Amino acid sequence: MRLLRLWTLLLVVTSVQTAKFGVDGVTNTPSTIVAIVEPRMGAPGYSWLRVYFYSSLAAGERAHAAKGQIESIRTAWDAVLQFTVDKTSTVWQVDLSVPGHTCTITDSDSGARKAFQEFLYDGRRLRLKGKGSFVCVMSSSVGVSNRTLEWDVDFETPVVSRPASLR
Repeated sequence: MRLLRLWTLLLVVTSVQTAKFGVDGVTNTPSTIVAIVEPRMGAPGYSWLRVYFYSSLAAGERAHAAKGQIESIRTAWDAVLQFTVDKTSTVWQVDLSVPGHTCTITDSDSGARKAFQEFLYDGRRLRLKGKGSFVCVMSSSVGVSNRTLEWDVDFETPVVSRPASLR
């Protein structure tokens, strides 16, 4: 049982091959990935594929991630890429979050192909490669200026399905 549990942890929590995120030129280079897929509530036939990037995760947090229990690790991330995918793994929207900023960087399949030159998702593994930037238009009514979000990623990682009991 212990060997099986260790194997699961190795499959779910992946060291980053390349990941760099930035806001207005200030960059962060996380070292750990957790990828989770779950049905998109209110949109039958679509799922959210979320890739969380971390500077580090404690052993207990890794164990929770391996079971799809992500509540405890939702706040300590350095960046999150959220893909809305359909049953054929076509990407229809991509959101990028970095601490303090969240923005939809594309809302179409063709935009996703421009933002990420390689996106291969078979329901169990994700291969992702892309480099780009996006000017996120912020609300001027509250005095927040626009921000340029940047990404440079190149990795392959397993994806865990979040159990229905945890949704």
